[in-house]
Amino acid sequence: MPRSKQDEKPILDVVVDTNLLVRALIGGLGSYPFWQAWERKHIRLVTCQEMLEELLEVLTRPRLRRYFPLADIEKLLSLLRAHGHWIKLPKERIKLCRDPKDDLFINLAIASGAHYLVSADKDLTEDEELKTLVRRTYGIHIVTINEFTDALKAKGLL
Repeated sequence: MPRSKQDEKPILDVVVDTNLLVRALIGGLGSYPFWQAWERKHIRLVTCQEMLEELLEVLTRPRLRRYFPLADIEKLLSLLRAHGHWIKLPKERIKLCRDPKDDLFINLAIASGAHYLVSADKDLTEDEELKTLVRRTYGIHIVTINEFTDALKAKGLL
């Protein structure tokens, strides 16, 4: 029987920063709510070439390399390449963050029209002025993983 419009769950576009992707890989991808929601096609993980390059650079750092067999790294990158929502970032970038490296995620969220930017980086999640500006100007919620999990539950997506 075909599903009615009422039965369909919304699809949210979500930028998940590199540190959370690394943590998810360490803890097992299925243990992270954003991964479960992605597998169920309730969210689209937004990505871009610059983000995958950063992820690869982080995962192959000497202090982390022992945790990640090359096969696991390739599997994650292949999943993101094949099933991520790809965005080409504009040449002109907005600079809003105290840490310029975080601007990548802000720009990716803006360029994609993402609903959420999920991060464990306190420069993003605890800067109330930045969060308010990004939410009011672009409609993007900068949240922690716990806040995102609560939002997914509230929307019936977990």
